[in-house]
Amino acid sequence: MSQDENTLILGIGGVGMHLAQRLVHEGYPVTVIESDPELLEKAAETLDARLIYGNAMQLSSW
Repeated sequence: MSQDENTLILGIGGVGMHLAQRLVHEGYPVTVIESDPELLEKAAETLDARLIYGNAMQLSSW
């Protein structure tokens, strides 16, 4: 995977957060789609990534 490619993570629960933190730490650009505003707020405090509030299963979120 090239560091120029953006990685999309659907959901920022335990596994999603760990994966996002690891990828950001290694220099990869990350975008996260999450439907829980509390999880997004927590992620925004610690994660340097593009965060999108929405349901990844609905096309309107894209």
